[in-house]
Amino acid sequence: FSSLMFYLYRKEAIYPVEVWSIDDDNNWLRKTRKWLLGKKFKVNHLHTWNNFRNQKKPAFDLILHDLGDVKLRLESLPYVTELLQPKRYLFLDDMQFPGFIPKVKKILKKKFLHLYSLRKYTKDKYLRYAGFAHL
Repeated sequence: FSSLMFYLYRKEAIYPVEVWSIDDDNNWLRKTRKWLLGKKFKVNHLHTWNNFRNQKKPAFDLILHDLGDVKLRLESLPYVTELLQPKRYLFLDDMQFPGFIPKVKKILKKKFLHLYSLRKYTKDKYLRYAGFAHL
């Protein structure tokens, strides 16, 4: 779903937008590629997490961090924060997991990023919600 949203945004943007989709599951990434191609999107920059980390580090204006399970998200978050351009946004999905927020805050604090809750705006019937970080 997140890849679709960014591809739709790219389609309507008045300036060039690059969309990267990173997944830890190669099968899921193949499904994403097939689905996007079926919707007639020009698909590029779909990578597995391992492949992505072995590339030159790109810089992003906006990152939606929704990679794998909670353990992988926490392990990858320091690296992900290095990819964020100054004064840009990092969105974090699934903030509802017990003990997740204090660990995220500790990682973000090292990068002088502040965490804000989007619970009021994004909480769904499963009690999932998002947050975002900004310098």
